[in-house]
Amino acid sequence: MNRIWIYESELRAIAQETLSWKSETGGDLFGKWGSEPTIFLATRLGPQSRRSQSQCQFDLHFLEQISTAMAVDWGLQFLGDWHSHYRSGVTHPSRIDRNRIGRLIERNGFERVLEFIATIVTPESEAIQKTQVHGYIFPKAHWYSPDLLEIGLIPGVSPLREILTLRDAPLAQDWNAWQQVSTDQVSGWVTTVQPPVELVHSYRDSFARRAILHLIFQLETTFQIPVVDAISDNGRDFSMQIADTDIRLRFSETWPFPIVSVQARSGSETSSFDPDQEFVTAFQCDRVVAVIRSLIGRVHHTDELPPLSV
Repeated sequence: MNRIWIYESELRAIAQETLSWKSETGGDLFGKWGSEPTIFLATRLGPQSRRSQSQCQFDLHFLEQISTAMAVDWGLQFLGDWHSHYRSGVTHPSRIDRNRIGRLIERNGFERVLEFIATIVTPESEAIQKTQVHGYIFPKAHWYSPDLLEIGLIPGVSPLREILTLRDAPLAQDWNAWQQVSTDQVSGWVTTVQPPVELVHSYRDSFARRAILHLIFQLETTFQIPVVDAISDNGRDFSMQIADTDIRLRFSETWPFPIVSVQARSGSETSSFDPDQEFVTAFQCDRVVAVIRSLIGRVHHTDELPPLSV
């Protein structure tokens, strides 16, 4: 049996969304193909989707938008989608499901597509509701007869979800809803095999590098100056010269790279950011920009930025 890996947070996100509706619902799966593909993000349906007790219709405009964001920002691919069969007890793709996936493969030239099917397996009267999730892969060569997948669970939170949660990314998602459902509420073809530790670490490092590059790009775009990036024994240091103001930032070198210190200096005027008053990480580009703007305003005793060098 083929295996696919999914983070615990994403499997719980599927279960939580399934249990939130008295109808079918669903979402999209983003990750990386490989000999054993990995899912880093399981979304909920887009805002223009439709749900009923017998089917759900995906918001294709939303899918295009989020697929572009995942590819451009994070280097991830659309692997497929998931949807629930509510309380029907059907754990495999229906004829309608198979035909839809077949059209998706043909229209987009995909070599393969994944689909997860979620069902609610407890009576409505039960206080704690439980779900089953089964995964299938639809190869292009025989998409009408998909293969059942063994689901490997990566413990903890997907590094991508963690970053997007810190940013409160505007992608029509509730980034923390997955926490409303425990792992005990999800069953199915879930294996107990543990993922390679070095692989999990490499995933986190890869997302961290991209997130740091996002921050550098936003700082340089916002303030129209280059950022000097250096790694020291005490953390990761950024320095910038914004007009007549010298900016020094230091981030911890441990996930999720919180601010250790920020200082703005102009002449004899100095202003510093107190990280004990607010937790801000390198992943929160908008907040880091806001901190720098605030410090510049303080050293110049104004709410307006000084003229920027171009």
